[in-house]
Amino acid sequence: MSTDPVDQCRQALQHIAAACEAIAATPNDIVALRTYLVGEAMLEPFVAARHEVFADWFGDAMPPASTLLFVSALADREAACEIEATIAVG
Repeated sequence: MSTDPVDQCRQALQHIAAACEAIAATPNDIVALRTYLVGEAMLEPFVAARHEVFADWFGDAMPPASTLLFVSALADREAACEIEATIAVG
């Protein structure tokens, strides 16, 4: 796992893209995201990674609903960013 905060956030979003692909979905099928960041210092790296990835995923379209939470730690103590996605297919 990268220790670079932007890379960690980018990697979390790439995992969501891979999950979409695994179920024959696309990022356009994401209906909600919930992001957990370890500390407020992670906000700027997250916004940078999200802006980069969302530009590719959604272009000028409206992205899905998002919730952002600051936490003191995650289960993986080396992780500083965790993103949960709700994907609707059917």
